[in-house]
Amino acid sequence: MLDVARRVRGGWRRGDVNAEDRYQALRGLVGEPDGPFADYYRHELVDRAHIIGRVEEAADHLSGIEPASLIGASARFGLADNALRRSDYRSVVQLMGGASQTGPDQVRAADLLGHAHLQNARFAEAAQFFEATLQAARQANAPLWEARALRHLLLAVMWYDPDQTLSLLARARELNSSAGEPIGLAQCDMAEAMARTQRGEHRAASRLLEAAARRFGELGASRELLPVEALQVLLDASGGRTAQAARTARRLGEDCLPVWAPVTRSWAGLDADFESIEWLDDPDSARHRWSQVLARLRAPICRPLDAGDRSALILTGRVPDALVEAAIGSALASLAFDGPHDLAAALATLGTEGVVPGVRTVIKVRRRRHERLETVRNFEELRAATGVRAPRLLDAGTTGEEWWAVLERLPGVAADHPTPARQRELGHQLRLWHSQPPGEGQCLDDPGALGVLLGWARTTAPDAYPAIAEHFDAACQGLPMTAIHGDVAVCHNALFDGDVLTGLIDPGATEAAPPMLDLAWSLAVDMPRGAEPGPLLDGYGQDAVDQDALNALLPLMMLRRLIDAPSLGLAGSDGAWIARWLHDHRPDLLTLAR
Repeated sequence: MLDVARRVRGGWRRGDVNAEDRYQALRGLVGEPDGPFADYYRHELVDRAHIIGRVEEAADHLSGIEPASLIGASARFGLADNALRRSDYRSVVQLMGGASQTGPDQVRAADLLGHAHLQNARFAEAAQFFEATLQAARQANAPLWEARALRHLLLAVMWYDPDQTLSLLARARELNSSAGEPIGLAQCDMAEAMARTQRGEHRAASRLLEAAARRFGELGASRELLPVEALQVLLDASGGRTAQAARTARRLGEDCLPVWAPVTRSWAGLDADFESIEWLDDPDSARHRWSQVLARLRAPICRPLDAGDRSALILTGRVPDALVEAAIGSALASLAFDGPHDLAAALATLGTEGVVPGVRTVIKVRRRRHERLETVRNFEELRAATGVRAPRLLDAGTTGEEWWAVLERLPGVAADHPTPARQRELGHQLRLWHSQPPGEGQCLDDPGALGVLLGWARTTAPDAYPAIAEHFDAACQGLPMTAIHGDVAVCHNALFDGDVLTGLIDPGATEAAPPMLDLAWSLAVDMPRGAEPGPLLDGYGQDAVDQDALNALLPLMMLRRLIDAPSLGLAGSDGAWIARWLHDHRPDLLTLAR
């Protein structure tokens, strides 16, 4: 036993000896494990078999562990790890559902569930699990534990939040270096490569992936939870190097966890069998989520806008009250709604935005004809993918041509003035929102979409509308497009508890456009009430601000807000401020409003 223990301890640092050699040496040393230390030997063999990708052999070793032994009590985690490496995610969840929810077992369960969600492209949920393990590690003052939790958190947030990824890297590298965790350092390289790619720093990303590949090669590790080759396929595919991506995907498919074969093949444009994986939900949803990862790195460019749409291709008028009442009546039958189920009582609380409040939920119905249920559903997908603070969608349905949705009621209240702290909060949330590519909702360059974005301009300034539309076309055409909120500011469609933003609500009908439109609109709403641009842009990240685009769009959004002001009862307050601002900055636009 002492000889075995020395060899186990001597090879504990993964970079000391080739993993395959270490596994074979241990197998030769212990043979068929027996005696009082048999379960200990099997446990060590499981660990090494996993490192070199021998999942079936690891399962065999696991099956021999005595369930009643001390080591056997934790065999549930070994089974879950084995299921994870077989890409059987439902089994992972089932096994961890029965695990102890206290102490180290709770942390091990959270880590395994985090990896299961990560491999299902449910990144924000994965990050929540890893944040729980990180917090526990810090409370226990366990640096090795913290090193692993932090690098796993990086592997989750790198897909959608490059700024947070880069902010965590220094600490993660320090801890993993001190702990002698070369695999951790390789994973840090991968996370930084993904973050650099999203910021357009492609050469730096390539160098980091090469460094990560070297580290894994030196270790002799294979079938890692996230192979570096998978990211290489992604970067090649997003950069138009399809042939290279396909070659790497074919080669990787022969030596990786099962999940990465369909994922990387789909990125490379090859046939991909998503049906072969036990996803947490279903193959089509998983395929869509993983396709969005590639789409985010292929930001589409805004085409010419429909500036000539003078006949309101997309209708924007109010929905008749009778149809609104019918939709509310249908929604009241939903078990998800916890408010009054009497129609008269519900109508008495109906707000101007089509919201009926409950205790912890609200009903949302269409009040204007351009509002779409698909926007609400896309909002939910974006919330789940990015962790944006927004209400969960609990139920939805239709009645005739009208629709309704039951949403989570978030804490917080609407803000009446924009503090710098609130602006920074909003800026950060918009940065997360803009991390998503355009989905299947309405894009600004779709036919008729510009008329929807411009609100009342077509009806209240009909003579000036063609010129206003041309100005927007010139400012937007050729800019990259992302998902946008389309109608948010500190003082509009945002909830706060003090200076803490608790939720973004009621996204606009235009779901994809140049992202600076969101920043410009937020400033157009908030600057007349005392805001300065700096805090919003700081929260967003100055490095991600396209200053030229913002400079072009801010005066146009000021003009739009000025045109809307009389209908909102703001002509003498916000409208007067904007008129003075345009007089000083763009007097040519001010004449269009008059």
